[in-house]
Amino acid sequence: MRARTLVIGLVLVVLGIYLNYWGTSIVTTLAVSVGNPSTRLEPHKPLLLTVEANNYTYITMPISTDTLHALHGSLAATGEVSLYIMNQTEYDVWRSGKTTSVELSVTSATNRNFTLTPDRSGTYYFILDNRGFDKAKSVTLDLSEEVNTVETSLCLTICQPASYSSAQYW
Repeated sequence: MRARTLVIGLVLVVLGIYLNYWGTSIVTTLAVSVGNPSTRLEPHKPLLLTVEANNYTYITMPISTDTLHALHGSLAATGEVSLYIMNQTEYDVWRSGKTTSVELSVTSATNRNFTLTPDRSGTYYFILDNRGFDKAKSVTLDLSEEVNTVETSLCLTICQPASYSSAQYW
């Protein structure tokens, strides 16, 4: 009995160490294989930002590709502004003054909808650029996350009868 308890304890410790260091990808894979994967939309509160004349401003957002399927957004501004969405590496290159690729680019827009499907987890920068314009702009940025969910049931389809009679109870 003690040996069995010890083995179970060691297995749980090893599992805990694995989950701590390598994440929950194995658990997610298992849940998806036995569950019903779907997505749901989680809206954020709209952000009202002021972008000064001949300047830019930005917000950051941590994004996990383990749960996020896509990021949907809309931009509404009092005049033309550009929106650039960059990951950490792209932002660092851009800040150093070099040309870089971006995840998403919306140039000279006053009203625009966009969708970002990130390819990796990390911090993303939402840069609102008003350089080249002599007037400050107010910008509303409205974001919604389309997140992956998995609905699981402990009862198999066999456990769910098609109909009930007065004499049949589960």
